[in-house]
Amino acid sequence: MQIKVWSTTDRLAPLPVKLFIVLIFSILAAATSITLLVRVVLPPQRMAIEAPVNGFLLVFVLFPCLYAWVLNPLLSEITRHKLTEKKLQESEQEWEDVFNTISASITLTDRDFTIIKANRAAQRLPGFTLPEAAGL
Repeated sequence: MQIKVWSTTDRLAPLPVKLFIVLIFSILAAATSITLLVRVVLPPQRMAIEAPVNGFLLVFVLFPCLYAWVLNPLLSEITRHKLTEKKLQESEQEWEDVFNTISASITLTDRDFTIIKANRAAQRLPGFTLPEAAGL
């Protein structure tokens, strides 16, 4: 049985993908809605202005809304994810530093008692080298 270590990135990864999918479907739905709305509102003899009206509505109505409701949260989530990843790397580095500065010898082993990691104090023991002890 393998132990799963929970990571803060497990929950963060799917959200940008979901927001991107929402963005694509929102653009398609809004463009279709605007096109249908313009065809219903404008009389048939005014169809020559349909493209400029569609373009105006897409640029000045749809895109600011999509930015506020989809793109901005997506960018915030990506920024938060990067900050969390940076904090995790700093925490791992801090753990590594503490692990290696402890004066007592410490070894980490798996279930079969194969040494996976040893701190500097353990590596200084007579006759002990990490590659040999870990079977590398």
